Amino acid sequence: MMKQVLVFFLLVSSYAFAQKNSAKDGTPVFKVTGATDNAYVITPGDNYFFGGCANRIKIQAKDTSRIADISLSNGKIRKIGGRCMYEITDLVTGTGTLLSIFEKGPKGKKIAVKNKKYQVVDFPKTKLSGMACDSAAAALMLMMGKLTATLDEVDMVFPVIGFQMDIFENDTFKVEESKSDRLTIPMKNYVKKLNEGSIFTLRNIKYLMPDGKERIDPIFRLFVIKPKVYKLGF
Repeated sequence: MMKQVLVFFLLVSSYAFAQKNSAKDGTPVFKVTGATDNAYVITPGDNYFFGGCANRIKIQAKDTSRIADISLSNGKIRKIGGRCMYEITDLVTGTGTLLSIFEKGPKGKKIAVKNKKYQVVDFPKTKLSGMACDSAAAALMLMMGKLTATLDEVDMVFPVIGFQMDIFENDTFKVEESKSDRLTIPMKNYVKKLNEGSIFTLRNIKYLMPDGKERIDPIFRLFVIKPKVYKLGF
């Protein structure tokens, strides 16, 4: 009888024990025997959060009542709305964070059942013809290019759906609007007339985030330079 009790105790202890180690970058890692990782689905399925804003995720499980705790190694997480929705804030950009889900184990112990590592990144950077804000390029390249919102850290590009350009000519200032990712004909004609060293400004660049929500980059500037001329050696 004593032998059976001892075996049962060892099995329970092995299942309930969660060991905390550290990855090479210092992010804590929780390991546990008897994990039920596949029972949890986190959406969206991306592996990054945006720093400086509230990120929302959905954590679904067959039995959410088993969840004892959800923690982050960097940032804060709290439940919002229904049973499955969570909001994540206070993330430090340029680092990583580990999301850990714990279940209720024997004798009140918490069991780590799922870990997911995320990058914490800045918002996408607007680019025209692949050039970032305050770059310099020939007018023709700028006229023929298209705007994108690029997230270099995870190699993703988000669609631009509209923007405005400040136009000043004939002593008159006006704002021209595009409802796509490319310059309109009046915008192209304006850029074509600009002298070397001139600056043109785009404003309110709208792009769509992965969750379908619209975000705006307030200002984007580029400098116009002369195109390089290459001589052919014959």
